Amino acid sequence: MSTTTDTTTPTDPTASEIPATMRAVVVHGPGDYRLETRPVPTPGPGELLLRTDAVGICASDLKCYHGAAKFWGDQNRPAWAETNRIPGHEFVGTVIAGDDTALAKRKLALGDRIACEQIVPCWECRYCLEGAYWMCAVHDMFGFKGYDGAMAEYVLVPAKALTHPVSADLPGQVAAFAEPLSCAFHAVERADIKFGDTVVIAGAGPIGLSAIAGARQKNPLRIIALDVLDTKLDLAKAVGADLTINIATHDAVQIIKDLTDGYGADVYIEATGHPSAVPQGLNLLR
Repeated sequence: MSTTTDTTTPTDPTASEIPATMRAVVVHGPGDYRLETRPVPTPGPGELLLRTDAVGICASDLKCYHGAAKFWGDQNRPAWAETNRIPGHEFVGTVIAGDDTALAKRKLALGDRIACEQIVPCWECRYCLEGAYWMCAVHDMFGFKGYDGAMAEYVLVPAKALTHPVSADLPGQVAAFAEPLSCAFHAVERADIKFGDTVVIAGAGPIGLSAIAGARQKNPLRIIALDVLDTKLDLAKAVGADLTINIATHDAVQIIKDLTDGYGADVYIEATGHPSAVPQGLNLLR
């Protein structure tokens, strides 16, 4: 899930000096996020400073705020999220400072816009060395662990971060959606969808709709969207679903079994975040 907030009015980033302080949201613990004045970061060797153009609010931001064990730990796992951290991992910004090495490495100039991948890989663990950097064992991530995010007027881009150029013509709230969109597309790519497949996508929120749009490009036999709200299912059809099922009023498992001669779906992408969607998927897959 993602909503975005433009934090600045576009201006020439070289027209004025960088201020000493900035407004930023700071995490002090579950339910304790504060708007504070913080020093503007100073980029070191290989780093960039961005003026935040737009930042999204992800479902994971909400779960972290509400104290989910995934972030703050429980009897079975330690805490992963950090306090005194600025949240915000879905963002786009304008480059306003950085050394020649950092700019040359990323083929950028001052005034260019970029989006960053949420994870900041260590580039040293087994997963990073194998190319699966999204599985990085250290798992530092903008806004949660290791590095501050973009719920601030400025954000520092570390040398290890992955960045992507963004057109100056693209509205900030659209550009910031690149991060959640890429998450959905990554799931579609890993699903290895084939022409004859029946693909079921649970959830027609921003991630689910993005997955439907991505799966549509794979041209499977059919794409089925599941949700409990008809308004969301209407959107699912608009972005590429062939069939929609409201699971609050219909038996999705039986409908899908009937459509597939009793076999079930070939691919199931879970995009609701609700625990009940996991057994649902196991029941309707072939």
